[in-house]
Amino acid sequence: MKMFKHVLFLVLLVFTGILIILPNLSADIAGNFYFLSLLAWPLFIVDVIIWLFIKKECIWQFFFMVVVLGCFTWVWNYIPFSWPSANEKLKQQFTLVSWNVDNMGVGYQNYTRMHQQSQQILAQRPDIICIQERPHTNVISWDSIQSCFPDYPYKIINSREDEVLNLAVISKYPLLNHQEYYYDNTYNKMMAIDVNVKGTIIRIFNVHLQTTGINGAGDTESKNHINKLKDNAKLRNHQAGDLHVLISSSRVPVIVCGDFNDTRSSYAYRTVSNGLIDCHKSAGKGWGGTYNKFRNLVKIDYILCTKDLGVNSYELKDTELSDHKMQKVKIELN
Repeated sequence: MKMFKHVLFLVLLVFTGILIILPNLSADIAGNFYFLSLLAWPLFIVDVIIWLFIKKECIWQFFFMVVVLGCFTWVWNYIPFSWPSANEKLKQQFTLVSWNVDNMGVGYQNYTRMHQQSQQILAQRPDIICIQERPHTNVISWDSIQSCFPDYPYKIINSREDEVLNLAVISKYPLLNHQEYYYDNTYNKMMAIDVNVKGTIIRIFNVHLQTTGINGAGDTESKNHINKLKDNAKLRNHQAGDLHVLISSSRVPVIVCGDFNDTRSSYAYRTVSNGLIDCHKSAGKGWGGTYNKFRNLVKIDYILCTKDLGVNSYELKDTELSDHKMQKVKIELN
């Protein structure tokens, strides 16, 4: 019994240690430990309980204290620190909405869902709109979607449509230097575009990182599910690394928004958010779950920005029109 306890303690310490250093591993190695980011909170809670209650075993208590303190490298990502501006009306700001629209209902020529979603977006009075999972133009034409936003003169979509997971940026401000990033053997993609906001150039990355893919056809065995999770985590980690390089090379302020398909303790999120402000943490409230299918227990949609921009407010909008919540942020031009 004592041997089993010590083995259990050792396994917990090793798994927690890997979780702590996850962003420092290679994308492929981190992908093999994807399950740790899904189990991050249970693992952390068990570590805390053991640390607090094994009074007589000082050496184990010391090791668990070390990993609990080390866990704050990812725990802090879950804790919002809301400091809204006291001088909102005195500063130049703009509103951005980011939303995974779930292909606007998927149905062929489903204009009802399209109109309902566009009205929900317009009700937020955004200046810039970033859409993920725009429906394929064979399902709902881009002209039909554009017609829902008549007061937005600037609209761009990704030029190479890969069936699903397409992107769009709609803006009241001029859009410049449009670039697209694709990956082999996946429909996931990223778009970069410069926006001239009141004379300030801001680069926006609208992204849809690799999906988990556990619902793929033919994956009926649990082993296949696990392999698919790991393989897609590796792809997502590589995409996150590429995105981090693009962000770091920008000479203008950056906003990153979209569906990361990963939690705040994951390699992907921690890689992309390195050096950036998480708008939810900076000016949001509460847990911030965005994925409706998991009862909003997980946050996989984010808006991040560089520190040369200010975050006035961040909100999530509940909706039954998509499996994702809508994100709304007010950004200040410092």
